[in-house]
Amino acid sequence: METNGNQKKIVILGAGFGGLRTALILAKYLKSANLEKKFRLILVDRNDYHTYTPMLYEIATTDKATADYAGLKSVAVFPIEDALRDLPVVFLKDEVEALDVAEKRCVFLRLNGRLDFDYLVLALGSETNYFNIPGLKEKSLSFKSLIDALRIRDHIWNAASVRERKELRVVVGGAGPAGVELAAEIMCLACQMEKTGALCNIKSSVIEGGQSILPGFPPKIVEAAAKRLKNLNIELITGNVIESVEDGAVILKNKRAVPFDVLIWTGGTKAPAITTASRDSLKIDPRGRIEVMKELACLPTNPSLNVLKNVYAIGDIICFYDENNRPIPAVAKAAIKQADIVAANIIASVGTEVFGRTEVKPGVYRPKAHSYIIPLGGKYAIAKAGPFVVKGIPAWVAKGLVELGYLCAVLPKSQALKIWLKGIKIFAQNDRLG
Repeated sequence: METNGNQKKIVILGAGFGGLRTALILAKYLKSANLEKKFRLILVDRNDYHTYTPMLYEIATTDKATADYAGLKSVAVFPIEDALRDLPVVFLKDEVEALDVAEKRCVFLRLNGRLDFDYLVLALGSETNYFNIPGLKEKSLSFKSLIDALRIRDHIWNAASVRERKELRVVVGGAGPAGVELAAEIMCLACQMEKTGALCNIKSSVIEGGQSILPGFPPKIVEAAAKRLKNLNIELITGNVIESVEDGAVILKNKRAVPFDVLIWTGGTKAPAITTASRDSLKIDPRGRIEVMKELACLPTNPSLNVLKNVYAIGDIICFYDENNRPIPAVAKAAIKQADIVAANIIASVGTEVFGRTEVKPGVYRPKAHSYIIPLGGKYAIAKAGPFVVKGIPAWVAKGLVELGYLCAVLPKSQALKIWLKGIKIFAQNDRLG
């Protein structure tokens, strides 16, 4: 890719919450500091749109009479260029084929070729991990994108429309937040399906290899969530991993066969293959995630070499632990916070380089116990903020406000509010009370 040789290049790979947020902050800084001729900011993603992932479970379980594909797409994805409008950012719709972060300090793109960098932010997200379980990838539906969510919706409705079927068996593999949220909402979908004449007798099971649902969450939250799911007649199968998947049946390690008409896999993610291919220079953990310092700069394989100067990583792709030695959850809130830290560190470096000083202090990432909200079907959620736990409709209302905050982090406020209000209009119809 040809660029002005006098410009230093800041390259961001990935336009999820972390990558897009980093690009927005840096672009506003370069514009306000009048540094557009000295620095070129480049954002790369394989898609020309950003997917608002917190909305996917709603997309997958929305009544077809409530919203069509176009309506759902308008509240779940938006063009990246809309977020970057009037800002000094070059967006490239392209795929990363290789990284050379140590010697040549460049990335290789499928369409645009070699792209040199002076600063690099790796925000490539994660991929679905099937753990080499025989039959799982071929016979299950993944849950990572808008297309995945729409495919799940279609499979459920199509399966429910078979007149000879007396019961629709839905199995969700994985009982992390995504799995329990989706399972709960599917059960609430049955009430909407009944109005259309489709089969509404859904039998749902959630399979989790850990000893309880929501692994890593406090016992109080796990207990409340389990109670809610059982009240929705969802079978919880815990302490048992999937050994294989056959036509119409999940085979567990204890040899129990769990029949299904629809199988959805939410049970694991892994770092993109491009990171594991960089083991010669990047320090990678056993799951393929990049190890980073507290400034979120990448750790080199050889600590005596300063070969990774100004190379950062954020989001699902990193390995980072909180003060209790627990891994940071792969959620939007964490990615946004990490983006703020990395952007501040790059701004501090740029300011020092150009002006000999900076008004922005470099930052370090100090994750604390996250507050969180887990929606569990209808207008019901469980929210935790500090020592306080709120359940039911108040937590569901709080969820909506948090989602607005996520949108405002990556979009102009007026556009964020417009999308949020449209989503509220659709999904308030989708969610029954209680």
